[in-house]
Amino acid sequence: PRAILATSQMLHNLNTFCTSTSAYGPVILQIDSTFNIGDFYLTPVSYRHPMFVNKRNGANVLMNAAFLMHSRREADDYKYLGDFVSSELGNKTIPFWGSDDDTAIAAGLGSSPSFVDSEHLLCSIHATDNCQKKLQDLGVDATSCGNILELIFGKDYDEENGQRNHRVGLIDSKSEKDFEETLPTLLARFDAIESHSTKKDPKFSDYFVKNKASD
Repeated sequence: PRAILATSQMLHNLNTFCTSTSAYGPVILQIDSTFNIGDFYLTPVSYRHPMFVNKRNGANVLMNAAFLMHSRREADDYKYLGDFVSSELGNKTIPFWGSDDDTAIAAGLGSSPSFVDSEHLLCSIHATDNCQKKLQDLGVDATSCGNILELIFGKDYDEENGQRNHRVGLIDSKSEKDFEETLPTLLARFDAIESHSTKKDPKFSDYFVKNKASD
């Protein structure tokens, strides 16, 4: 058994902000990790509202567009969600959507009309976890690992006046051109930090280019 939970206003906002015809970006649709709630799972579908900003941290407010309640975590469960969203949007394309690296989510949504031509972006939280695990496997110490991750993902910090701020990383590149121009310099810094930590030839930068840079 499975069911979709959504209001007409939630679906209207999904169409307004996350489709190819959106005047606001479009905004990236997020399919969050599935939560196990007793005898069933709950998968939220959300996005960052482009018109609402959190005064405390300056981030756009996270809004829900729909929820999938389901008893399994198979590709056809997520296709059920994708087909529902596609039907509600008249099969308009959702240009960008993000999730973790769950293959069932990717396969299920990727076969639905609104997602067939979409670009699937790996959630930064899971990308961070994957990079951190790789660095640990390579024997990079915790401080050096943190330095490399900050170069990639940036870092949130509190200023003396209590204001929340963000130190930019590679993922904050304003365009693909900006990303491509910045990447070589950062790869050299990755190599220097890793070599200093492990006293071995660096390997993380090759891993990053092959597995993560395209994400």
